[in-house]
Amino acid sequence: MSTENNELTICRIEDSPFTYDELIKMIHASVQERVEQNLNFTVLRMSADDYRDKNKDGCVLVAYRDHDLLGTACTHIYKDSEGNNYSYEEHKFVNPKCKRCGIGTLLQKKCVEIAKSNGCSYIISDTAVGAKSSVKWHLKNGSKIVALRSFPSTNYYSYIFRQQLDPHPKWSNPVYCKFNYWKSAIRCRMYKLPNGQDRKSKWLDFYLWLRGAK
Repeated sequence: MSTENNELTICRIEDSPFTYDELIKMIHASVQERVEQNLNFTVLRMSADDYRDKNKDGCVLVAYRDHDLLGTACTHIYKDSEGNNYSYEEHKFVNPKCKRCGIGTLLQKKCVEIAKSNGCSYIISDTAVGAKSSVKWHLKNGSKIVALRSFPSTNYYSYIFRQQLDPHPKWSNPVYCKFNYWKSAIRCRMYKLPNGQDRKSKWLDFYLWLRGAK
């Protein structure tokens, strides 16, 4: 499984000449931009073995040209409560030497191909609210912000993005997407700390229930 564009190849890491040690080194270099923004990305604390184990049930893609590792992305296939297959796309990173050169977009196209080949109805992804360039990239590539989350392993809030792959009246409606986002935003901002710890309060529970967020 590979895609070639001007000698650039995208394939599974198992089919590439690169190791997980080389991959995690490139990822850590890519994330330095976020470190300077004081965004504590979980992947910074991962070793090559950690990364391989976490994604053993997913598809880890790498983009490279000749002997240069240019970018990576990982996708997992899950099933939602309604029985629909969906893809969770994460860990999309581009080598700092070639950022904003279209590598991320090519990786995204390959992830969409994988999702469609697995019968997925949509793709879910996330990024830090403060990662402005990443947020803009997601929106430009057809994803919509549908939720706000707080993960235990980070020090920031995350936008949850949804890219619809098949027609769906509810999720194709921008009004519904906005409503879903604000509902989750109320819950996160009023009920959860940025590192994912819950604030325990029966009054907050009651307020959120009134607002339809519980």
